[in-house]
Formats: sequence, C-alpha cells, structure tokens
Amino acid sequence: MQTPVLSSFLSSKIKKHIALKIRDFYFFENFVLVEYAKEAIISMRALHEIKTKGLGQFANN
Repeated sequence: MQTPVLSSFLSSKIKKHIALKIRDFYFFENFVLVEYAKEAIISMRALHEIKTKGLGQFANN
C-alpha cells in the first residue's frame, strides 16, 4: 500500500502544493512529486499548466 505524500515524512518539506482535477502536485526544493488520480488522463495542456504555476518555485535553479 502506498503512503500519500501528506502522510509521509516528506510533508514538512513541501514548498508548494497545487491541486488539479488530475491530482496533486507537490513542489520541493529540487524536485516535483505527483500523486495522480486513478485513471487520470494526462494531457500536454495539463502539464503546461503545472509548469506555468510551478515555475516560480524553481526560477533560480
């Protein structure tokens, strides 16, 4: 069984969280972790939205 990010040891290190229909995106200092919804269909449009919303998190890297 998988542990949701918010219930894991990583929860205290989340810098930014974006919730969309396809699921939750968690931004950390050097990476992004995604928990997709069951049977989610990921489109380029959805990925572009995440990139746009999360870009500020990694602007200096």
